[in-house]
Amino acid sequence: MSSGATTPAPAGPRLAVVLIGSDEANTHEVITIGPNGEDLQSITRATFLEPIGKVERPIWSPDGKLLAFYGQGEETPAVVLLRADGSNPHVLRSSEHPGGPFDATLPEPFFDPNTGELEVGVLFMPHGEPPFGSERPTGKPEPYRNEFWALPVDGRNPRRLSSRPVVGKNAALFYSSSIASDGRVAATSLNRRGFSVAVLDPRGGAVHLAVPKTEQEEGSLEPAISPDGTQIVYKVDRQKEVRDRRILVGTELMIVPTAGGKPKRIAWVNGGAGFPTWDPSSSRIAFTTFNAAGAEDSPTASDGNALMEVNPDGTCLTKVFSIGNRGSVGGAAWEPGEGRGVGPISC
Repeated sequence: MSSGATTPAPAGPRLAVVLIGSDEANTHEVITIGPNGEDLQSITRATFLEPIGKVERPIWSPDGKLLAFYGQGEETPAVVLLRADGSNPHVLRSSEHPGGPFDATLPEPFFDPNTGELEVGVLFMPHGEPPFGSERPTGKPEPYRNEFWALPVDGRNPRRLSSRPVVGKNAALFYSSSIASDGRVAATSLNRRGFSVAVLDPRGGAVHLAVPKTEQEEGSLEPAISPDGTQIVYKVDRQKEVRDRRILVGTELMIVPTAGGKPKRIAWVNGGAGFPTWDPSSSRIAFTTFNAAGAEDSPTASDGNALMEVNPDGTCLTKVFSIGNRGSVGGAAWEPGEGRGVGPISC
């Protein structure tokens, strides 16, 4: 493996971006760029077979010293960590089965901005059997549990933060995507209604549905809560029926107050979009565009063709980065911290 220089990261606003090469080795590279796509710096490069190989988007630690990815462990999905200078890429073994052999880590990991702890959503599956298969939750009283765990990044034993039974009429699975500065997590809720945008405290308590029901058919809403906790941006993939099969047309990027209300569309992207992320000042949103029109499955990072930014009111939609035919643009994430905010886009 080769890694980038170990000099300190540049000051000011930065995004970490996953690039996927078009070579047969399926090389992945993690870079950082400025808010307008300038000053590219490579952090690390790796092939599919190495620990940092197949990843879609990065997650920064609050101090900017670590990057986490949802990736593949020895047996199950797990969390991959590396230092922000590209060194020490490794699978965090405690993330494979945090509470025992029947626990499975769910996307995405996140760092608590107040404690700096790495946290993950977990599904406890008795006897290792998935609860719903490809079906939505039915509410049957099965002893499945949706849990959140804190995972020390030094590999020490994890600890459980909360546990919610997946039973009854309100049965739901929560796939976390992002966290606000006050510790509230935005998650995709898969429940009897379908797909909803949920806000919850990983340490327990009531779940609030900011959007009780969407028109998403499959996949994830990838809700991103603004750092100030006031708004959530999420995606809804639109499909159409063509000769007895459903194909992707495009993606609506929607925004809604965290407290709930009427969602507003801020962008329409032909061919799909994903991985929305807020800058630290809660002033602009970056996301990946895809080249996946006509696909039957949800787009992945390998479909990414550009990184775009938009203001929360939908103005100034701007392409800021692309690597052309040299590969794909995966997910991106703004580096947190004081002085990393960039403010709204001017156009």
